[in-house]
Amino acid sequence: MKVFIISLALILTLTGFFVFQVDCGQYIQISERAKETANDAADAAGLFYSIDQFAGGYKVFDKDDGNAAILEILRSNLNLNTEMKFSFRKVPDVCHWKAYYIDDTGAFSEYQDGILIQEKTVDFPFLLVEPLTNYSATLSQASVIVTIDCGYIDFMVPFVENPHLIRSSAFEYAER
Repeated sequence: MKVFIISLALILTLTGFFVFQVDCGQYIQISERAKETANDAADAAGLFYSIDQFAGGYKVFDKDDGNAAILEILRSNLNLNTEMKFSFRKVPDVCHWKAYYIDDTGAFSEYQDGILIQEKTVDFPFLLVEPLTNYSATLSQASVIVTIDCGYIDFMVPFVENPHLIRSSAFEYAER
């Protein structure tokens, strides 16, 4: 009977350990996918700019096309449906995103899920502190920063608090 109880305890312990390992591996994969997606979205949004302003020596981003590019990259890379919900089980929440556009002219625009939150004028160098992640960057030229909030990742084991996955990435336009 002693062998049976010890064997059962080991099986339950190892099962819990293996489930935790699977959850951790999936969390790392989702986190890396979100990091790459944030990077791709910031890069894509930075490619849309006003040609007329660029001819005059200024980098002024086209926010409408940039936001459309961010949305398309998020949907394709993170497997999101039209309601911005994930198609895989590990992330039950809706994906939200923020985009910060800082132009050469000093125009600062903040968008939440494609909707303009605020516009203001800033001077370079400009210290941006992203409130969700406390990501801070001193910007000295035109930049696009994208933050993806994937929500809480669902772990199967009950003793682990579900982690909140937020990733940020920046595209800084280099001088020509």
